[in-house]
Amino acid sequence: MDEKRKLTILWVVLAVLLIGGLILGAKVGFLTPKAFGAGDITKLLGRFFVLALFVERTLEVFITAWRGKETVQRENELKAAKESVLLSPRDPSDPDLIKDKANWLAAYKCETQAIALRSALVLGILIAAVGVRSFNIFVEEPTLPQPAQWFNQLQLGTFHVLDVLVSGGIIGGGSDAIHKMMNVITEFLDATTNKVKTP
Repeated sequence: MDEKRKLTILWVVLAVLLIGGLILGAKVGFLTPKAFGAGDITKLLGRFFVLALFVERTLEVFITAWRGKETVQRENELKAAKESVLLSPRDPSDPDLIKDKANWLAAYKCETQAIALRSALVLGILIAAVGVRSFNIFVEEPTLPQPAQWFNQLQLGTFHVLDVLVSGGIIGGGSDAIHKMMNVITEFLDATTNKVKTP
C-alpha cells in the first residue's frame, strides 16, 4: 500500500471519528470536572514514569535477545569494511561498500526502534486496559441514567476507550517524554497559582 493511499484512509477514518464525536456530543451533556493541582499531576505522572521505565527495560531485554546478535554482526562488518579501506590500496568501490554497510546497519536499527516503539505502545495500552488510567483525575466518570439510552452507553464506552488510548500512549511513549510533560505541566500550574495569589 503506497503512502498516498494510507493518507487517504487516515483522513477518512479521522473524518468518520469527527462526525461520530459531533453526533455524540449533541446527544450527551458535559462531564463533571474535578479540582486538581500540581501535586495530583505529579503523582499521576510519577506512576506513569515508573511504569514506562518498567516497559522500557522489559522490551530492552527481549529485543536485545532477539535482535542484538544481528546488530553486532552488522556493526562488525561495517567496522571491517572501514579497516580494509585504511589497510588496503584505494579501490574506487570501497566508499560505496562502506556506504552500503552503513545504510544496511542504519536500516536495521531503525527497524528495531520501530519494533520497540510499537511494542511499548501495545504494552502501555494493555497496562491502561487493566486499570492504570488518567481521566479520573480531571473529570467524573459518566453515569448511566435509568433507563439508559444508546448514546449514554456509547458515551461511557467512548470515555473508557479514550482513557485507555491516551493513558497507554503516555506510558508507551517512554520515560523521557513523561519527564518533559511533568516539567511543563508543573511549571504551568505553579505559574498560574502564583498569578492568582499575586494581588
